[in-house]
Amino acid sequence: MTIKIDDMYEKVAVSLVEARIRIRALLELLEEKQVLLPGEFEDKAGKLWESDFSEIYEEITTPAPEDLTTPETHPAPKPLSADEYAIGMLQNLIDEAIGSRIRIRAILEVMEDKGIFAKGEFEAKAEAVWERDFEEMTLEFYKKFS
Repeated sequence: MTIKIDDMYEKVAVSLVEARIRIRALLELLEEKQVLLPGEFEDKAGKLWESDFSEIYEEITTPAPEDLTTPETHPAPKPLSADEYAIGMLQNLIDEAIGSRIRIRAILEVMEDKGIFAKGEFEAKAEAVWERDFEEMTLEFYKKFS
């Protein structure tokens, strides 16, 4: 099976938008059930964005310093080409998308096990949020690249 790189980027982008939609659906359900107050999550997330964004951005985008303690008996790692680097970054994005879906699924299963959500309740909410917000969130996602 061969997949074109553009198709893979498209799938990753849709998966990232889907993760945002699923989080929005989860938050709306938690507000409806009065587990969270309206806007409580957004307030907390906004404060964390303001306080932590720069530090996390630097952490993610700054190359690690060369390890000066590496014994000389080990050959230095071969520098990555731009293509190898891009492929590695794409793999990390895919891993993160998978991890995000698994974490959300685990949260939902715990909520169902505890009786906070009925079986299928989240899926119905997520479908409604998808129908309502997919276009807006997709445009917002792609706007960052223009």
